[in-house]
Amino acid sequence: MSLESGIYTIKCQLNGNLVGRHLVEDRSGNPKPVYALGAGNEPPQWVVEKCEEGYILSNNGGRAASIDDKLFAILMEEEFDNAETWVIEAQPHQGENLYTVKTKSQSKAWSQTTEVGSQRDTFIASAP
Repeated sequence: MSLESGIYTIKCQLNGNLVGRHLVEDRSGNPKPVYALGAGNEPPQWVVEKCEEGYILSNNGGRAASIDDKLFAILMEEEFDNAETWVIEAQPHQGENLYTVKTKSQSKAWSQTTEVGSQRDTFIASAP
């Protein structure tokens, strides 16, 4: 079953953390990191656009891209070509409404990093 274009909330299956950008970010046009957000955050809305090659995912106007094996949102329209086209696969054997988001080559998938530190939120990785 393929996912239709629309607005979605993305959560980590591991712990239910919401996936998205921080509400407070620097004002530069640099790509913004995407996190598994800790408790107390509003659910970020993701725009999922189905296209011929897969899906384009955007959060707060920034398109999702893998940079150094971490997930970022590209803000500058002239850099949108650097954003990824993603493959979204249903995982019905794991439960209802569960999906895996992978790079077009399917060599990497979104996952919450296992780095534990003093940060309240953790990066979302694009890793094998």
